[in-house]
Amino acid sequence: MTSIKHQRLESQLQRALSEIIAQDLKNKDMGLVSITAVELTNDLSYLTVFVHFMNSREDKQEANLETLEKKSGAIKAILGKKVSLRKMPELIFKIDTSFAEAEKIEGLLKKVNNE
Repeated sequence: MTSIKHQRLESQLQRALSEIIAQDLKNKDMGLVSITAVELTNDLSYLTVFVHFMNSREDKQEANLETLEKKSGAIKAILGKKVSLRKMPELIFKIDTSFAEAEKIEGLLKKVNNE
């Protein structure tokens, strides 16, 4: 169970990352990027960032993820200026697959309703 302080820190990191990706990266090839969730380890050493690339094909999403991973050092440096922490956590980017799964379930439910 995470503490309220831990949850607040995750929320602050998520907001800051959203701003950084939207304003500071300015990579037009990625299109719109949404930070759907973040998970910070209890020892504050790793931050898993779940991203969703809107209006992007599945093959393009992997390329976009690689772009974020390559720029993780710059993102981490900017994040350090926005959020005050003794040690900035390592960033781990993952594609949020919940949207695709939701669409798949919705399609199955429509199919069942039609039958």
